[in-house]
Amino acid sequence: MITPKLNWSNVNLTAFGEILTAQPRPLTDETDRKILQILQDNFPLVEQPYEHLAQQLNLNETQVIERLTRLSQQGITRKIGAVIDITKIGLNATTLIAAKVPPERIDVVADVINQYPQASHNYQRENEYSVWFTLKANNL
Repeated sequence: MITPKLNWSNVNLTAFGEILTAQPRPLTDETDRKILQILQDNFPLVEQPYEHLAQQLNLNETQVIERLTRLSQQGITRKIGAVIDITKIGLNATTLIAAKVPPERIDVVADVINQYPQASHNYQRENEYSVWFTLKANNL
C-alpha cells in the first residue's frame, strides 16, 4: 500500500499548539549518560567496579547502583555483560532464528532457549514469528 504524501500547507498546526511544542521529560540525565558511556567503553575490571565508576563521576557507589537499577526498570538497559569476540573462543558460526510461538507459550519457550549458553539476543516480536534469538556454535 502506498501512503499519499501529506500536504502540510493545508494543515492548521496551531490547533496542536501544546502537543507540538511540549518537550517530553527525558528518561536519562547527563550523569546517566556518562555512566552508560563508561560501562560501554571501558567497564572497570576492579574488585568494586561501581565504586570505581562513582569516583570518576563524583558520586558514591549507592548512587551509581540506584541509577543503574532505575535505568533497568525503565527498560533503558536490558543487561550489563561482556561483548565477546566469538571467533577468539572457538565459536565461528552464528545464526538468527525466528520461531512461531503462541502468546501463552512465549515465557516457556524463552526459558528453554535461555538454558543454552550458545543462545543470545532472545527477544519477542509482535508478529507471526514472535520469538527471535541467535545461536553461536563451532559450526552449523
